[in-house]
Amino acid sequence: MTRPKQVFNPLKDEIKTQALPLLAIEILSPNQNLQELLDKCSLYFASGVKSCWLVVACAVMVMENPDTAITYVDKMNDENLEISLNLKEVFS
Repeated sequence: MTRPKQVFNPLKDEIKTQALPLLAIEILSPNQNLQELLDKCSLYFASGVKSCWLVVACAVMVMENPDTAITYVDKMNDENLEISLNLKEVFS
């Protein structure tokens, strides 16, 4: 997946950007239910986000479209973004 890299400039605070992120990451908090995050991911996909990760305890649900979610606890793979992570290292 090719996309021009954004240049970080710490001296220019950009509050809003026109570019959509490729990835949205949501973390389930104790006062939320999972359906709230699934609904958010549906909105992200409708806006053009390519992938949504839902972090639940030490697991990550990867959604590559609004109708499919795969839960990972060891090695995670997001084919849309070509990202693989060792979750045991991330959560250690």
